[in-house]
Amino acid sequence: MDIGGISVSVIAALISTHNGVTASDGRRFGSTDYVNGIPSEPFKVESDDFDKTFSLAGGKVIGAFCGLLEFGERTIAEHIQEITRDSFGSGMTFMEIVELVERELTDRLNQVDDIEVGRLSRNLCLLLVGGAQLTQRKMRIAGIKFCAESDGITHTRDVVSATKEANQYYVYGEDLALKATAKTFDDNPVLGRHVAFLTRLARDAIDVGIRNCGTKEPGGFHACGGSVFTARTRY
Repeated sequence: MDIGGISVSVIAALISTHNGVTASDGRRFGSTDYVNGIPSEPFKVESDDFDKTFSLAGGKVIGAFCGLLEFGERTIAEHIQEITRDSFGSGMTFMEIVELVERELTDRLNQVDDIEVGRLSRNLCLLLVGGAQLTQRKMRIAGIKFCAESDGITHTRDVVSATKEANQYYVYGEDLALKATAKTFDDNPVLGRHVAFLTRLARDAIDVGIRNCGTKEPGGFHACGGSVFTARTRY
């Protein structure tokens, strides 16, 4: 179990030894200008049907993201799809793809025009799931957090490997939502390996996170909400 905080949204990854699932809420807030680090107007919900999950190469790698959702006229998922377009079939391992995404996304985030996304607003949490050799064995979750600093983007990475003893998970999100989501996984330790079981549990955990989340200030809207989306590995 691993968790990491961010101000809005809730995303999760859940793996057994042979399958993986990612899940997200569907809430998206509109952007606002900042004056001296303070939002110039209250945040408003722009959509409750924004899918933060994605699939690469038909499911060899899946993912989910929250925080910054798009820049440069592409969603984060579209950036990652573009970055990894030539990676599958080239013999790259899961961790090599993770490192490629880390490197290229960091470069792209550093190059965003300040007018589009302020330098300190480029925070992003990303989950990637796949088999170590991009096969249905040795499933792993990579949790990557990109943090905006005054002198550029830094990132940290955690990797969780599947075990035969218990399913493994990783959660990012708003503090109250991620705690509720993680508790749902902890309270359901059954070792269910099949993708239908993993999908159902991941969906239920995100739903619990949505119901228990805090608010996005200023504005007072729930930080998480809307539809629940999932993606699954396919080999």
